[in-house]
Amino acid sequence: MAEVKLSREDREKTFRLIWWLRRQPVHAAYLLFGIKLSPHERITYREMHKRPNLCNKLSRGMAKTFLDALYLDQIGLLNSGSSQVSLGRGFRTGKLVLKEAEKIIEGSLASQETRLFLPDIRQDVRVFNEP
Repeated sequence: MAEVKLSREDREKTFRLIWWLRRQPVHAAYLLFGIKLSPHERITYREMHKRPNLCNKLSRGMAKTFLDALYLDQIGLLNSGSSQVSLGRGFRTGKLVLKEAEKIIEGSLASQETRLFLPDIRQDVRVFNEP
């Protein structure tokens, strides 16, 4: 694979963009994954980013698993070398979070609109997996 060389100006623009996306998680979710969050999801998601050790206590159907998966995908994408731990709330929750994270990356959720930065990651993954 060929090494990509960027000019100093392009590197600075990229760093500024990543810096901004890290501080605007709701906008980053839309720009990176094409996901528009509902109002209650926006509030919860911003709090998850403000306090990484936050324990979400939400009722059934409030998108806890989805938000955990989105958080893990977004942190992993924007913070290279980072590691995350998600503690489940019950039996098989970890598996559900990983399945949801896979759907987000593939772009197979019904709520996902056009992604601006990751238009078709499935095609990119196929290129890397080819012998």
